[in-house]
Amino acid sequence: MKNDTEKIVNSLKAALRKLIDFAKNRKYTTVFIISGLILMATLFKSRTYLNPPVNQERYEEGKLQINYETLDQEIIDQISSTLDDKNIDVDPIFDEDRENPFSE
Repeated sequence: MKNDTEKIVNSLKAALRKLIDFAKNRKYTTVFIISGLILMATLFKSRTYLNPPVNQERYEEGKLQINYETLDQEIIDQISSTLDDKNIDVDPIFDEDRENPFSE
């Protein structure tokens, strides 16, 4: 068992050394790859903010909490009948035979 873990640790050390040597020899490529990975992770994360998943239960719960105001039909009828009962005459401020320059 101990021999197996030593083999795994040694193989990981060797792979890490190869990766470090690769990074040292190809600095610009390494920076480009790391920058690309960071940009890709950022875009992936921002996509979840732009298109959030819809939670139907939360939507229904919020919808139930909205207090919709209703109009009292009796008051509407009373106001309507009051307005219909009155005869209102409006005197225009302008002369009726005035010429409109914008009409053709």
